[in-house]
Amino acid sequence: MFPRLNGDIKERICQIAHSYDSKRIADTTFAAIGPRHFSTSCVVLTHVDSEWRYVGLRYAWHTLFVDDELSGPTMSLIRKIYGKYTRKLWVQLKFQSIASHYRRYALTHENMDVRPFYDLPQWPSLLDLEIVYTHKCAFPGLATYLQPRLGRIRRLTITGRVPIDMRRSALLTYSPWLEEIHFKALPREDDSLSSIFNHSDPALFSTLAPNIQALTISSLIDIRITSAVLSKAKQHLHKLRLLGMLSEQLVTIGVLCSQDDSSQARKHVWSGLQSLSIKLLVNSAEDTPVFLRLDSTEFPVLKALEISDSSCAAMCISEHPVRIFYGSTLAKEWPL
Repeated sequence: MFPRLNGDIKERICQIAHSYDSKRIADTTFAAIGPRHFSTSCVVLTHVDSEWRYVGLRYAWHTLFVDDELSGPTMSLIRKIYGKYTRKLWVQLKFQSIASHYRRYALTHENMDVRPFYDLPQWPSLLDLEIVYTHKCAFPGLATYLQPRLGRIRRLTITGRVPIDMRRSALLTYSPWLEEIHFKALPREDDSLSSIFNHSDPALFSTLAPNIQALTISSLIDIRITSAVLSKAKQHLHKLRLLGMLSEQLVTIGVLCSQDDSSQARKHVWSGLQSLSIKLLVNSAEDTPVFLRLDSTEFPVLKALEISDSSCAAMCISEHPVRIFYGSTLAKEWPL
């Protein structure tokens, strides 16, 4: 039985590993990965014996940071040697030119080996995949390419300048092992928000992954897709986080009550939801307060509720977010 590492020792190993990697830029084997990786840290730590080094190795390779320029042989070597320790793969998708854009479009439609996604099922312990787009047009077609290659990944996170095809398909990624989908990208000034073409759009009728328990959804997702997804997921969803939405949009997807709603007319019962987090979009140019109306009978097992203004930094969130009012909503009897 190997000794367990407490938080202080893990942090010290990470500090030493980061410092060591920063000095190995000239090494062609790991230079492409960059100083954010812990690479060979536990192999070269001289102040601990072999047992401590063995235990530390698992933490050093828990998260692997790569980008789409990493060579295939290097990626395969990392997977073969350290893949059994890797639980999360963090992939940055870069964008360098229009030519690169069209090359990647061809790759995801014609080539079966798109780095670094083609061998995802071969990672023996991989549970978490995070994709960060550096340009809104990078890697079109990735949503379709990625779905059959997720393997046993349980958590999928999407951030950055997400293209339309991923906005349409991210929440509808189908995998029997997938339990969480977190779409955290927020719209920018030059983003086109609508991705639904008509009322019979196939995205509105797609099947949701059967074991989804947690969702994070931002306003960059078309509200009609959000509404369709939540209508299918609300019976077994445990955690829901909504980012940058207007109060009217929250009424549309069935989270809030409108002024003329009656308890008899509404059927939005979130029977399994235990945690609800809302970062509300509030127009700072208007003085009109935003009223939120929640019905406690629609959340029979809710244990955690967080509501804040999306413009507020996390450290500035107060118990009463500015210009958001609840009326008698929270005075009702809520589940303990």
